[in-house]
Amino acid sequence: MKFNKKIILIGLGFFTVTVAWSVYNAFVPVFLDKLIDNTVLIGFVMTFDNISGVILQPYFGSLSDRTNTRFGRRMPFLLIGIPIAAVALTLIPFHVNLLSLMGAIIVMNFGMSIYRAPVVAMMPDCTLEHKRSQANGIINLMGGLGTLIAFLLGGMLFDYNEKLPFFACAAIMVLAVVILAIFYKEPSAPLYDQPDTNNHEDADETEIAEKKTRNILKRINIAFVEHKELILLLVAVFFLFCGYNAIETYLSLYSTYILNITPGDAAFLFALLAGSFLVSSIPAGYVGEKIGRLKSMIIGLVVISICLTFIMVYPVKQVVQILMILSGFCWALVMINSYPYVVSLAPKNKTGKYTGYYYFFSFFASIVSPLLFGAIVDWIDDYAVLFFYSATMFLIALCFLIPLYIMKNSRKKISHEQS
Repeated sequence: MKFNKKIILIGLGFFTVTVAWSVYNAFVPVFLDKLIDNTVLIGFVMTFDNISGVILQPYFGSLSDRTNTRFGRRMPFLLIGIPIAAVALTLIPFHVNLLSLMGAIIVMNFGMSIYRAPVVAMMPDCTLEHKRSQANGIINLMGGLGTLIAFLLGGMLFDYNEKLPFFACAAIMVLAVVILAIFYKEPSAPLYDQPDTNNHEDADETEIAEKKTRNILKRINIAFVEHKELILLLVAVFFLFCGYNAIETYLSLYSTYILNITPGDAAFLFALLAGSFLVSSIPAGYVGEKIGRLKSMIIGLVVISICLTFIMVYPVKQVVQILMILSGFCWALVMINSYPYVVSLAPKNKTGKYTGYYYFFSFFASIVSPLLFGAIVDWIDDYAVLFFYSATMFLIALCFLIPLYIMKNSRKKISHEQS
């Protein structure tokens, strides 16, 4: 796929998401560690962004499907959400106590939740289904660039002055939304219809059928039968994000207590992960289109699980750096292909809603995982199990993806025999 202007501009919107969350996840735990002694409570505070995402993102994603303004369907959410998030982000390092820090965090997360699902749903609106992994690769290239900038520049700025990364991030976000407002002209309706899917009824027909079915157990059974592929995929998404979010949330503290390095050096480890993800984001999209999205995800999860197990056995800075690079390549195979797979199952005019489903499960994982891992650390009093925990979550995700792969292959074989 060529570097289409629209895809790059949409990627700029996603760029603001990753640069903001990278600064947030790298440095907010450092502030919290000074105010809270309990690791579980630190994890709980760090889930506020994910709680907001679970509650609000499916709503705003679905709302953007039904919105119709002169600015487009998705763009109004960016024009409102990005400035709110940017202003709140600048207030975080000015906290005087836990309450003021929490207030800034909550407002920032509300702003981010307004536009996260709509900006991602822009991509399927202007991309053919079979090109979406490649388009998602370009968008995630932009997102990976945001993460890389945040960790490299942010780490240096934080060691100099802890307020500077937040100022720089907010300025980048405001500049990005101005560029989007000027140069991106959103279509009033999706340019490409969703393909028909054999395993899904039209959304309206499904809703009517469910209303007629009073028995709740029967409704659950019907939903599972009709949406088995979607459900297995979303459960796998939940567990793979459980694994990734633990690393994202606790790597700075792991690095401090286990590797004995500064938060700035820990940010450099994130930069290695983000950099390798950045380099491999577009190739991962091509791999997904060539061998299949599901197979790409399975390969990525297997290799990254092995890498994380080695890190647990050899917690040496140089070993962690090398394996972080390899893990970034593998994570790209998973991330670049997971979202296009989910929206490929969406009925017509429901891409925003299915985007909301994707973010509901990924953000719900981001609520559960920090609390769960925080409880484990408080129990054993050791951050050294971080990578073993994440590898375990990735292996659980594989337990859902592999049966899904077998099911899809069996379906293809039956279809081929019938033809």
